[in-house]
Parts: sequence; structure tokens; C-alpha cells
Amino acid sequence: MLRKIALSLLLICSVGLFAQDLKFGHVSIQDLASSMPEMIDGRKKLDDTSKQYEKELAQMYSDLNKKYTEFTSAKDSLPESIKNRRIEELQGLEQRFNNFKQQSSEEIQKQQSELERSVMEMIVKAVKAVGDENGYVYIMDKNSALYISSTKSIDVTELVKAKLKAMPKPAATTAKPGVTTPKPAAPAAKPRR
Repeated sequence: MLRKIALSLLLICSVGLFAQDLKFGHVSIQDLASSMPEMIDGRKKLDDTSKQYEKELAQMYSDLNKKYTEFTSAKDSLPESIKNRRIEELQGLEQRFNNFKQQSSEEIQKQQSELERSVMEMIVKAVKAVGDENGYVYIMDKNSALYISSTKSIDVTELVKAKLKAMPKPAATTAKPGVTTPKPAAPAAKPRR
């Protein structure tokens, strides 16, 4: 019995000592992401692309509206075959407008997702590096935590920012979305002698 009590006390003491050595940290992923040059530049490019799409859609809509107005003003004086051809033309223009609107929206969403994914990958690498270098057991996002003890968890956002600044930047891609670059041809095989 005495042996069990001694063993229990030893376990409780060792768990208590072990728990005192654990380091917990927290970061604000939202603050990190919004302050990263990659995110700022990426959002500016997305805004520019979005404005280009909006301008193109406005032009397409204006053209469609102009043709529709011309058609409605002349439809009563047109022969049936011309009227039907113009209705088909208007329907085709409307379909192209709707298709382009859908495609542009999907392209913007795709670019936004890719930007967020690449920024998040960089943040995760930096958080892992800070955790490994400083002996943290756990680093959580303070924006998604229900409770963080201000005395037992350390805000490591500034350490992660510094790590992000020191990390090599990913190579910038110059390829336009949706455009594939052809692969170079394989070198010709040398003739056998």
C-alpha cells in the first residue's frame, strides 16, 4: 500500500514537472497574412484582373443592349426570317455574355484560392520553424481559439513575422492563367555507329 502511494506521488510530481516545461504559443494568422507583401501584391493583382473582367463585361453588356434596342425598334418592319436570325444572334450574344461572366468569376475565385493557399503554406512553414527553434509544443491561431491563457501562452506573431521576412521568397510565375507553356522538345537521339 505504501508502495502504491509512493509510486502515485512520484507520477504526480513527474507529470507536474513535465507540464511546467511545456511551452505554448499563439499567433494571429489573419494579421500575418494581411501584412505579407505576397498577399498585398496578390490582392492588388486580383483587383486589377477583376477590374479588367468588369470592363470587358460592361462592354459586352453595352453591345448586347445596343443590339437589343436596335432589334426592338425595327422588329415590326423586319421579315420573319431576318427577325428570327436576329433573335438567334441576340440569344447567342446573351449566352456568350453569361458564359464569360461565369468563367471570369471562376478564374478570380481560382486565383484567390491559389493566393491564399500559397500564403498559408508560407505561414505554416514559418510557424513550424519558430516552434522548432524555440521549443514550443503547440502554436495555435488566436482567432480560432475559444480561450487562450495570457499567462501560459505566448504571442509569437512577431517571431513568425521575422521568420517570414527571412524566408526565401517563392519564384514568381510569369505565365498567364489558363495559358500553358509548351515543353521543350527532347533532344534528338544520337545515331548509333
